[in-house]
Amino acid sequence: MTGSPAGSRSPPPTTAPKYRNRCDSTPQVGSADAAERAVDDGVEVVVAQGWEAGGHNYGGLPTIVGVPAVVDAVGDRALVLAAGGITDGRQVAAALCLGADGVWVGTLLVASREAQVHPEHHRRLVAALGEVPAVRGGLEQVGTTVFQGQETVLRKFNVLPPVPATEAD
Repeated sequence: MTGSPAGSRSPPPTTAPKYRNRCDSTPQVGSADAAERAVDDGVEVVVAQGWEAGGHNYGGLPTIVGVPAVVDAVGDRALVLAAGGITDGRQVAAALCLGADGVWVGTLLVASREAQVHPEHHRRLVAALGEVPAVRGGLEQVGTTVFQGQETVLRKFNVLPPVPATEAD
């Protein structure tokens, strides 16, 4: 990619088949190595995810450390979006100062009034002040939900947001 104005970038030639087939990919990565592998495979946009990210978390470093590492590794060949702990304009500005081209928010959208989530989950999410643990597999069961037509166990800090049909603490 060449140095073009305002951070815009031309797609690398290896992505041409993806455009013909209308197939896009925006991987979430937790390290500079993972970002390099993705970009070497033709990906044009990577999500540099810090461990503060709440959902499908791949972050191995805090956002403030991981984003600059990913930008340094692939920022001249792909767009880099920052993810993890971004909840307001100040954090968006910080991500841009770290070199990100933009941000990727998830939990923030789940906290919106329009989100189709269980009312109690919404209330607790908006009231929360802390971080989500990176390792959640052994946490206590808090309820069940239906996912892809099957009853599924929910554990504390589960990555499936509770929907109106969820039964849980």
